[in-house]
Amino acid sequence: PFLDSLAQQGFYFTNIYANSVHSIEGISAVTAGMPTFQTAWVRSGYAQRKVSSLPEIARSLGYQTLFAHGATNGSMNFDGYTHQIGYETYLGRTEFNDERYYNGSWGIDDEPFLQYFAKNINQMKRPFLATVFTLSSHGPYKVPEPLNKRFNTGDMPMHNVVEYADYSIGKFFDTVKKEDWYTNTIFAIIPDHTTEDYYDYYKQKIAHHRLPIILFSPNKALIPQGSSDVLGQQIDIFPTLVDLMGYQKPFRSWGRSVFANLPDETPRAFISDALMYQMMQGNYTYIIDETGKVNGVYKKEDGALKNNLLGKEDNAEIQKGIKDL
Repeated sequence: PFLDSLAQQGFYFTNIYANSVHSIEGISAVTAGMPTFQTAWVRSGYAQRKVSSLPEIARSLGYQTLFAHGATNGSMNFDGYTHQIGYETYLGRTEFNDERYYNGSWGIDDEPFLQYFAKNINQMKRPFLATVFTLSSHGPYKVPEPLNKRFNTGDMPMHNVVEYADYSIGKFFDTVKKEDWYTNTIFAIIPDHTTEDYYDYYKQKIAHHRLPIILFSPNKALIPQGSSDVLGQQIDIFPTLVDLMGYQKPFRSWGRSVFANLPDETPRAFISDALMYQMMQGNYTYIIDETGKVNGVYKKEDGALKNNLLGKEDNAEIQKGIKDL
């Protein structure tokens, strides 16, 4: 309910797709605009190469940078990766240093860790870029005591921890909205990847990867109230936030700002799959294998990929889509 209210007050993107299926892939997509095809970029032979990134550009503009994740330090190499791309400070389970709130699996529960995150933001020099990666909504889906009785009405166990995460984020906003920096801040709410499906629509092969993006600011001059169904993907988040920062210099990105409407940038989404490359663009979804062979063309409404139009339908848009692959 809290994130739903935030979406209504902010700007809500309803047609965004994940470039990742794992957290380690999602973090590089969001912070550096790097998609995952067969191997996560963070685990590839290119991981040590210098790339453009959100914290790097923020620092060039004078921002102080912080990344926080309540898991055990070293988990998924988040601490090493975030330092590499430009985050100056990392806060994890070690820095939190209070095992009373350890959930017994991944790390520190969202509610106390988000309060710790808020406390550390208040100590940062303005302007700042502060990023937190929550963890309570990850399996094994355990709601902490004594709230486990409050959040126990979901149709599946995941629903209960998502409701707890939503509650925790609401508590975070209750804390930070009292601070003087709050009204000059843009908040971006971004999933790292999708997970178990409850509704039949999201059980479809393509629709499964659809995720929401919320941008919010109490200052409507920074982020207006509204929504958009523009087609986009996780790797668009990096250039979008750079755009909102007012950065004017060239930088390398595989994505595009979802607020831009440039004639040489086509809205599209590369959708992760271990065996195939999938791209949505315009009115179609295109499937190619790892050799580059086109295996399928489907209407964008065909989220289950049931009706392959390859060899049955052809037009200028399809030819352009195949070329753009």
